Amino acid sequence: MKRPIIDIIPENARQQDAAAILGVLEQHAALHTGSIEEKSDFAILLRDPETQEAVGGLYGMDGFGWAFVKYLAVPDEYRGQGLGSRLLAEAETI
Repeated sequence: MKRPIIDIIPENARQQDAAAILGVLEQHAALHTGSIEEKSDFAILLRDPETQEAVGGLYGMDGFGWAFVKYLAVPDEYRGQGLGSRLLAEAETI
């Protein structure tokens, strides 16, 4: 089997590049889930225990049978507690 060429496009990717990737996702989803439905964006927030203010978390999209993470942020004072892993696990559940 031939190996594909890896073409790195560090900026200004074209819409047709995104469409090629999306086509693979749609084909995979149709074969394995029977659906290519895109769902809405979702968030899993980290909240300050005293003020309940959102101080970080994960923002992503669920679609094509996959969860796509767009942003993941854990403030410095909360790092090292496994919160990033927990956020990713919750996203996988969605």
